[in-house]
Amino acid sequence: MAIWTIIFTVMMAAVASAGFGWSDEDQFGFDSPVFNFDPPKLKPLRPFKRNKFPTFEPFTMKPLDFDSFTMKPIPTMDPDSLAKYKPGKNEQFKGSYVSSHSFSSNVNGVKKSGGSLTHLTNDNGEVKKEKIVFNDPSE
Repeated sequence: MAIWTIIFTVMMAAVASAGFGWSDEDQFGFDSPVFNFDPPKLKPLRPFKRNKFPTFEPFTMKPLDFDSFTMKPIPTMDPDSLAKYKPGKNEQFKGSYVSSHSFSSNVNGVKKSGGSLTHLTNDNGEVKKEKIVFNDPSE
C-alpha cells in the first residue's frame, strides 16, 4: 500500500510541475477551448419580508414551596465529638478524621525533624484511633 502512495505522490508532483491542466499555453499543438456564452438571465429576487412573531407578556414565577421538606443542619465534627458519637435507632454512621503535622529545625547546625499522623474512625459507634509519631523531640 505504501508503494502505491509513493507512486501516486510522485505522479501528482510531475503533473503539477509540468503545468498540465493549469497552463493556458499551447503545449500539445492546439489551443485550449474558449467558452463564450452569456450567463443565464434570472428573475430578480422578491423583496425580503420579515416574519411577525407574536408578542409575549412577561411572566413571574411562583415561589417554590420547600416547607414540606426540612433538613436538619449538618453538625461540624471535631475529633472529640466524632469519637463520642453513637448512632441512634435505624441510623448508620461512618466518620473518619485524619490529621498530620511535621516539623524541622536547624539551630546552630543541630538538625531536628519529626511529626505525627492521627487516624480516627467511627463505624456505627465502634471507634478506632491510630497514632504514628516519628522522631519525637521529647525523647
